[in-house]
Amino acid sequence: MGELITVFRGGLWTIMWCALAFLLLAGLYAWRATPIYRIDALVKVDTRQGAKSNASLEGRLESFFDENSQAQTELEILQSNTVLGRAAQAARLDLAAVPEVSLKSPAAWGLGRKADAAADIETFNVPDRWVGVDFTLVNGADGTFTWAAPDGQVLSQGRPGDVLRASWQGSPLELKVGRLTGKAGQRFKLHRAHIQDCIDDLRSDLAFAEKGKETNVLSLVLEYPDPQRGVTVLNAILDQYGDLNIDQKSAEAAQTLAFVRQQMSLQRDKLMRSEQQLDQVRAGRSVDLGEEARLVLSRSSELDHDILALLQKKDEMLRTYQERSDVVLTLNQQIAQLQQEKKRLEARSKSMPQTQQEVLRLMREVQVNQDQYAALMNLETLNMQQLQMAKAGGAWNSLIIDRAMASVAPVKPKKGLVLALGLLVGLLAGGGLVLGRHSLSRRGIKDPQVLEAQFGLPVLATIPHSENQDLLNRRARRKDGQHRLLAASHPDDLAVESLRSLRTSLHFTLVDTPNKAILVAGASPDIGKTFVGANFAIVLAQYGARVLLVDADMRRGKLHHNFGAAQRQGGLSEVLAGRLPWYKALHHAHGVDMLSTGALPPDPARLLAGSHFGTFMAEVCEAYDYVILDAPPILAVTDAVIIGSLVGSVLLLVKDGQHPLGEIRAALQCLDIAGIQPKGFIFNEVTPLTTSPGLLNYTYYYAYQKPAE
Repeated sequence: MGELITVFRGGLWTIMWCALAFLLLAGLYAWRATPIYRIDALVKVDTRQGAKSNASLEGRLESFFDENSQAQTELEILQSNTVLGRAAQAARLDLAAVPEVSLKSPAAWGLGRKADAAADIETFNVPDRWVGVDFTLVNGADGTFTWAAPDGQVLSQGRPGDVLRASWQGSPLELKVGRLTGKAGQRFKLHRAHIQDCIDDLRSDLAFAEKGKETNVLSLVLEYPDPQRGVTVLNAILDQYGDLNIDQKSAEAAQTLAFVRQQMSLQRDKLMRSEQQLDQVRAGRSVDLGEEARLVLSRSSELDHDILALLQKKDEMLRTYQERSDVVLTLNQQIAQLQQEKKRLEARSKSMPQTQQEVLRLMREVQVNQDQYAALMNLETLNMQQLQMAKAGGAWNSLIIDRAMASVAPVKPKKGLVLALGLLVGLLAGGGLVLGRHSLSRRGIKDPQVLEAQFGLPVLATIPHSENQDLLNRRARRKDGQHRLLAASHPDDLAVESLRSLRTSLHFTLVDTPNKAILVAGASPDIGKTFVGANFAIVLAQYGARVLLVDADMRRGKLHHNFGAAQRQGGLSEVLAGRLPWYKALHHAHGVDMLSTGALPPDPARLLAGSHFGTFMAEVCEAYDYVILDAPPILAVTDAVIIGSLVGSVLLLVKDGQHPLGEIRAALQCLDIAGIQPKGFIFNEVTPLTTSPGLLNYTYYYAYQKPAE
């Protein structure tokens, strides 16, 4: 976090300039953007048709669980292609005449005053194949205009209000311009758009919603750049919605009326046949019906009428209720009772003389047919009234509460929000630019040849990344005390082979050195100095050499963990302080003697600069073939420079992709001031994904294989 803060502070002016630039762009957009106005309307959906059926508790429950409410149905109708398409044509949204603006004009670049040229097209009829094709209108000096085809051919000339007819490529065209404004020579692109494109554009600008749950009040909102035109468009949608509703109701009423009249014709024929049969029976012989027969006839007619009425009522109830509901079951019981009574009357009539039975049956049939014919006549009259009401608009099941009304002030763009967003985006863009520039400037060295070319020092070894070492580190985190020395557990690893090649490279360079003490140093921390020093010491010991490994990082050294030492106390700091001889502070493992840091002192550099350290180095170099020292980073503290002045060889460790050239150059300058000349570089943690094969030495690809037994 501290590094990020430092980076941002260094790039403060860049961030400020980016924020200012985006703020100016946002201000320009807020100033030049076309204002958008809000047009609102309210529609109330009439649900009185279902009010009667939902009056009972069961009806209300069914309505409560019914997700497809009437309001949702009307919303879908309002958004349909039929309504929006008719409205787009009624408002002439498919006709457009766009003024052409020259690229040399400031208005074309969002500067200066907008052009006041406009054209109102009332009629523009073209064949379907020319829909979407741009024609041209050119305003004249004397109030006339010229109409030209896409290929430049002049089709006609006229004045606003004239109906112009022309032909182009064998197709008839018709044009009527209502109003035309602009200077002489102003050109307009004239075209008729596809109606589906107009519907899609209109639907994207519209918002439909029900105001509150189960209120049946629909809100229509249109966002449009021209408030007056927007009011016209939204009112056109309302009008087309009403016309569609009226047309639907009229069609339903007309269809029902036609069906009733067809049934009347059939019933009239049936009535005439029954009357003829009755007249034929009476003409043959004289029949006198007694009082009982007349009562049976009268009651039978009443029962037929009542049963028919109950059946009609049952059909109406089944539109709302289920067959097993209480209302329907009650009607079934009433119908069954009337039918039982009718059967009893029929049984009484069978006890009468045969002639009276025949006359009674025919008279009852005539009576029933007359009643049914009269009912159909009443139904015809009712449907005629409904049809007239539908055509007059009285059958519309919605009510316009508020017609379209535009807002006084534009709702878009919201200038304050636009400026705030512009400032925020500018700050983010400036911060991203600073971070990107910082990341590019800190790209680490990935090519060992760059080190040799820039600093004139050889790369003694390239050590690849070891998956086995990652496994050892994970195991060590799970189980304390387990060593993490790759050279001891995986001697055939490619990284260990690279360390063996390092031994070969150093074999000849150490001949003319004052001692065989080797310092493994680096410019920054966490680059693998401890890994290289410890494993290189084991590799040297495996060749039979006497090796001492010294953890000289008395600030953060942790080498004792790798060699199984429980604590760091009793190490280098105690030796340099004169409290302990060095040969009594050694830990032996894997053929290597290791000297830990000891208790971390408050001032390690003072101990290293004392005379005891020089004495210590002289004694251990006499006792061992190799002395490997692990020191703190060169650029962080001076410890590595002090140690480097007393050793025979300094190896500068560079981690793949981590160090920029400036960092390596600064570390070399620190050593050069003390008169220290490194023997070369060790390129550590090389991965095949970031380094090409030609940059690696042979050991990277040489796979050590044990001989077959």
